[in-house]
Amino acid sequence: MTQSLPGQRPAKEGAFRGRGGFPVVVVGAGPYGLSVAAHLRAAGVPVRIFGEVLGSWRHAMATGMFLKSTPAATDLSAPEPGGRLADFRRVHGEPELTELTPIPCDVFVRYRNSFAVHRPSGRW
Repeated sequence: MTQSLPGQRPAKEGAFRGRGGFPVVVVGAGPYGLSVAAHLRAAGVPVRIFGEVLGSWRHAMATGMFLKSTPAATDLSAPEPGGRLADFRRVHGEPELTELTPIPCDVFVRYRNSFAVHRPSGRW
């Protein structure tokens, strides 16, 4: 869920575009970079992400590792409903994780990769 800060006004159409409509550059394709890019794209801003989607998560984490965070703390920030980890698991026929369920890193990576590919279209 997204919220505006007190006194914050929505950006005007094209407010983030540089000369000639160049895209906003997001450096890093981790959870924060993917969230920022999703919000910019939903606002109609062209975005270019530099970095391999969750590269360090996919290549540097040992097989069989689990996240320390709970499912609710693992969600990316999406500009519209349907981008939570629970939504991803439901669409793929996987059971919802409870707050006491350890999250395998491979589940996290699959969710984040799908977010990067399919958001903010509203589909997985």
